[in-house]
Amino acid sequence: MEYLNGWQAGLLFGLLSLPVILLGMRSLNGLGQVRKWVAIGVRMLVILLFVLILAGGRWQQENKNVEVIVLRDISESTAQVHDYPGKTLQSSLDDWLRQLSDSKNAEQTGKKNEDRIGVISFHDTPLIDAMPNTRLVLDARAIRTGGNGTDVASAIQLALATLGRDAMHRLVLVWDGNQTLGDIESAITAAAAQNVPIDVVPLEYSVQSEVLLERFVAPTWKRENEPFTVDVILRSTNATPVTGKLTVLHQNLPMDLDGAAGMQPTKVVTLQPGLNVERVRVPSLEGSDVIHQFKAVFEAENVTAEVAQGANAKAQGSGADTLLANNAAEAFTFVRGKGKVLYVDNVEQERGKILRDALT
Repeated sequence: MEYLNGWQAGLLFGLLSLPVILLGMRSLNGLGQVRKWVAIGVRMLVILLFVLILAGGRWQQENKNVEVIVLRDISESTAQVHDYPGKTLQSSLDDWLRQLSDSKNAEQTGKKNEDRIGVISFHDTPLIDAMPNTRLVLDARAIRTGGNGTDVASAIQLALATLGRDAMHRLVLVWDGNQTLGDIESAITAAAAQNVPIDVVPLEYSVQSEVLLERFVAPTWKRENEPFTVDVILRSTNATPVTGKLTVLHQNLPMDLDGAAGMQPTKVVTLQPGLNVERVRVPSLEGSDVIHQFKAVFEAENVTAEVAQGANAKAQGSGADTLLANNAAEAFTFVRGKGKVLYVDNVEQERGKILRDALT
């Protein structure tokens, strides 16, 4: 913020310096010519610093080079993307990044010789594929294991920690928009605090025939012998109703999902297009201070899993479901029992009975 412009600061400096020079020439004659003008010069330098402070003067270092880190999503959900020029999505991204970093394409990309580019890939864990450099090297990238989720926040935080101090910074997020882990709001706030802009390259796809178990909601805790319900929230992207079987496991054992006589481990449900909620009643549970595990599984009709694709599935007839990995979810409930006191009597002739009787 500037409090004075250039001519105002110069005028103020002249007005303050004039009396200092006149008084110094009269009062410092006994020091000799050299010492007198040195003393006057030091006083004028102090006045100059004072005027610069009032004028909002500052020393500013400007970085003209740009350092870019590309954050690329390699989670399982990106397998739904089919619109890319190469053999696979990841090889297409590699070719695109190499073209951007190639100095031969500087006229099209605007990249300067000293600009740097790096790559971080992420699913549930981010790893650095290429450190920021003027030439992108992807031949010695990290060895990845199969992930189970998408953590964009950790990728952004790793990128912020990787950025150097001698360049302007920018992040490019190649992402399908699915976030299952981490606090992305805090990561974006941290980037904004460091004045690091984030550009997003969306990975777009449309799943027309899919059923997913969006959430499985169970109470965090319940009292012993107190019945409750768990909510199974399913979403269908099909244009028509989809019929399937719902199974809920308690401690890895099927629950009775029908009030009719006999054990009914599965329940036939028909999902309408959009959001569907199925409520399952859980009987009173015993066991003080015990964590109870619940698991919900939905199986659409006429769907068989493909071993080669791992978690992928294809429908034989209706095409109602395409991915089995999102058809299950887990939840936990902590059951609290009545408070108990352990009383140990080590007194002869039952003299400690008085305290026991008082507690009961």
